[in-house]
Amino acid sequence: MAVERVRVLKREYASDGGDGSDESAWPDEIKPNEDAINCRRVYLQQDTGDDSEVYLDRDGDDLKLRDPGNASGVSLTTIADHATRRQLIHFIDDGPAEGFASGAYREVTGSPFPTLVTWYTSSAKTSKILDKAITYSGVFPTSIVWTIYDTDGATPLATVTDAITYSGPFESTRERTIA
Repeated sequence: MAVERVRVLKREYASDGGDGSDESAWPDEIKPNEDAINCRRVYLQQDTGDDSEVYLDRDGDDLKLRDPGNASGVSLTTIADHATRRQLIHFIDDGPAEGFASGAYREVTGSPFPTLVTWYTSSAKTSKILDKAITYSGVFPTSIVWTIYDTDGATPLATVTDAITYSGPFESTRERTIA
């Protein structure tokens, strides 16, 4: 089924920022490339039904999308900031990427096997982004601890610890603890 596009009728007044030449005693259709609708909330509907549970509205300075599974709403700011959130999922492969400032600096400690890998905001090493501490039994890593730091570079935000066991030279189990 094709979605029908409709135009809202308007009563435009120069006192509200409208074009004085559009002022009329009779409603006229909006001009999509010129007019803006001034309203509290916009409801979004499915092909059938007329619900009031899915909508966009403003909450202070935030534009929020709300639905039955998210009654408090998700703000546009939250959605836009997702790429820059300091969550381990953004780093756990190999350090910071898109959404973070260029110039991040990585330092590896331990030889021949790394025991600590730390990412800093710069080569000045004054503010940590994340580190990965590795404990070995022989040549096999038995514990890997990831820690992500707040923007102050010192306060841990989250830690993920992997406890690894082996069957001969092969990894057999890994238990992950998230704190």
